[in-house]
Amino acid sequence: MEILKQPQYSPVPVEKQVAIIYLGTKGLLRNVPINKVKEFEENLMNALDQKHKDALENFRKGKLEDADLKVLETLAGELSTGYKK
Repeated sequence: MEILKQPQYSPVPVEKQVAIIYLGTKGLLRNVPINKVKEFEENLMNALDQKHKDALENFRKGKLEDADLKVLETLAGELSTGYKK
């Protein structure tokens, strides 16, 4: 449920929703404590904005390319190690 929460008057862009929901459905957030999900999500989105804008653009267009999903999974794996329970 934490991944679906959005700040009032500050909706999350669809491409970022796709990224975090994908990770959640694949179980790639299981090592992140619930009280740290928003922090993880913020760090993930910053990394995607800085290094993988092309993947976000494909998600926005509804394209879930294998290469982009691999980038997302790898990035999430790297970031989640800092949040182990």
